[in-house]
Amino acid sequence: DLATIQAAHERRAGSGTSGRLGVPHAPSSRRGAEVPLSAMLRNSLICMRCPRSKDRLPDRARHARRCSRRQSARAGYGKASRSRGKSFPMVLGRPEGASCRREECGNMSLRFRLIVSVAIPLALSLVFGCVLVGWHATRSVRAELAAALEVGRRSVHNGIEELPSSGSPEQDLRRLIRTFDGNRHVRAALLDPNGAVVAESRLLSPVIAVPLWFRDLIGPDIPPSDITVAARRASGLAIRLRADPTNEAGEVWGEFHDAVLALAVFCLLALAFTTWTVRRLLHPIVGLLSGLSRIGSGDYGARVIEEGPAELAMLASGFNRMAARLTAIEAQNLRLHAQLATLQEEERADLARDLHDEIGPSLFALSVTAATIGELAKVGRSGDIPEQVRAIRDVIAGTQRHIKDILGRLRPVSAIELGLRPAVQNLIAFWRTHCPAIAFVVELSIDETKIGDAAKETIYRVVQEALSNAVRHARPSRIEVAITGGADAVVVAVSDNGAGSPVADRTGFGLIGMRERVAALAGTISIEGLKASSGWRVVVRLPLSAAVRMREAVA
Repeated sequence: DLATIQAAHERRAGSGTSGRLGVPHAPSSRRGAEVPLSAMLRNSLICMRCPRSKDRLPDRARHARRCSRRQSARAGYGKASRSRGKSFPMVLGRPEGASCRREECGNMSLRFRLIVSVAIPLALSLVFGCVLVGWHATRSVRAELAAALEVGRRSVHNGIEELPSSGSPEQDLRRLIRTFDGNRHVRAALLDPNGAVVAESRLLSPVIAVPLWFRDLIGPDIPPSDITVAARRASGLAIRLRADPTNEAGEVWGEFHDAVLALAVFCLLALAFTTWTVRRLLHPIVGLLSGLSRIGSGDYGARVIEEGPAELAMLASGFNRMAARLTAIEAQNLRLHAQLATLQEEERADLARDLHDEIGPSLFALSVTAATIGELAKVGRSGDIPEQVRAIRDVIAGTQRHIKDILGRLRPVSAIELGLRPAVQNLIAFWRTHCPAIAFVVELSIDETKIGDAAKETIYRVVQEALSNAVRHARPSRIEVAITGGADAVVVAVSDNGAGSPVADRTGFGLIGMRERVAALAGTISIEGLKASSGWRVVVRLPLSAAVRMREAVA
């Protein structure tokens, strides 16, 4: 059938659709819209049994297309079908309604799910038990009434056979009818030739009151039995026997009531026991949820009792081990922070000692030499001044070398602890304060979540060194800083309109550090002159993949 439907659609659509994923609609539908072939074939199975479709193949195919469009609208195809020239995508999956139902079921608690999974079979068992007991009661009542009606027929036939020897047949018939008084199942009536009731027996009054709905439900539809009297003086009379289920329904009602009540009590007890068992078994989960909440809020001292089934006890044991591990890690972090603070204090003390022992004497020597130059100038010994100036230069050169040594030993605190964007903005604010004559233009278009810490540190140091070089050597009136992030790389560009010499020709400490940082992240750096002005531009490109590898290697 599926192959036939597919062939019919291909004949209606033309040979041009054999290699396409969708089957076009008929000309009466929207032009250019397509329905996935898989959805068409899937819905055609439903259309085969749909009462709205006919037995002829074209009608079933047309109805399949309508069902496919409705199914596509529910699954998200409707939006694409409203635009001309667009086709539906081939989607293999469940409709959105199924996902919504899964989300609704996902919001139910585990306890509620378990209780419902037991309550539904119990409810179905109760309904099935009621139906089974009712069916058995109906069969019992039918058999009992049929047997009673057969006994009544025999009694009537026996009485009619004795009428020819009777002097008053009608009175004998009336006495025969009265013999049925007090009968539980059969009501007898004497009918005249016109069908009117001449005499009628009385049933035994029911002891148990039966609801009318129950009597009508189990009461069998047994037709009355008419027996014609053939006696000479009683010709035309007839006896009608009718089965009445009232008394038998009373007996069955008691049995039915007791059986249903017992079954309902059993189901309620089973549900109550299930609820108690589920609550008891899942009680440790409440403690686990509370412990996880405390762990999430930073309280690593949370512990849970290892109780319940073996699986939950193992889960609680694993939770306690995890909490103990987190507590140990937190204590270790505190110790590391304390050690770091101690090391920082020691480094500051070493730096102060170096400055006092090395820089202090140099500054004192500079002060003494400067005073000597002043004295020589006063006494007119200007020929000795150049020698003192050379001494000052030597002291300054030695001091610079010592400062570079100190800078080489220091590990500066990261300036991007609060983020790359605030760090760059603070750097620009620093230079704006110290160089108000220079216009600084900043453009930041990055997603910091995609950049590792090593890449952020490199970007900041590149901007810092490029700004310092531009301010010190180019004497610009405008500096532009642009940091843009793409899908695979981050580009940093710092340009100025100054008139300094190429920065690439310089081999200073800052430029060397810049190149090393960029090379460590597999990036590239270029320094080029601007054609529109006499300024220079530093461009650094850092691939994000390399930054990720560096971050993983450092971790």
